[in-house]
Amino acid sequence: MTRWLAAAFAVVAVVGSAVAVWLVVIDGDDGGRGGRNTAEAATAKAKPAKAKPERSKAVHFTVSASGDLLMHQPLLDRALANGGGDEYDFAPFFKQIKPYVEGVDLGLCHMETPMGPGPPTTYPIFNTPTGLATSVHRSGWDACSTASNHSIDGGQAGIDGTVKALDHADVAHTGSFASSSASRKP
Repeated sequence: MTRWLAAAFAVVAVVGSAVAVWLVVIDGDDGGRGGRNTAEAATAKAKPAKAKPERSKAVHFTVSASGDLLMHQPLLDRALANGGGDEYDFAPFFKQIKPYVEGVDLGLCHMETPMGPGPPTTYPIFNTPTGLATSVHRSGWDACSTASNHSIDGGQAGIDGTVKALDHADVAHTGSFASSSASRKP
């Protein structure tokens, strides 16, 4: 389990770093060369500089990444009790980490289990209530990876339910998709 967690953290960290680099690139950061694009830089070399160019301001981008969100039976029982016995409320689970998630530029989680139709189930075949997606959003996570060893526990219906739950909760996601054409869209 420790290796799985380490691997999950590594994957999420790499993805987060790639997103951060991508955002810096599209934001126009030029490595401190004074805001010149390639054409401007070439022109500047041909002409003598009259004044020192302004330095670019540093760009700071913070990422918070979590490991598996995996609900075993004791957690499902507690979430049901949190919801008064009629619905699942996972929000208290994330209360202590919320400041670390909501205060960053990009909060990433790993949704280990599907949120498909039907009753909740646990190991070895998981199905988590869709209320988890709402709590993920309220805790401050912006996006979740959904590709895991449990992605297909509920078949295509589980994948579709996960996509729908995360979309409804306004949480971006990638990893498992409702269709093969959806998998080709960024």
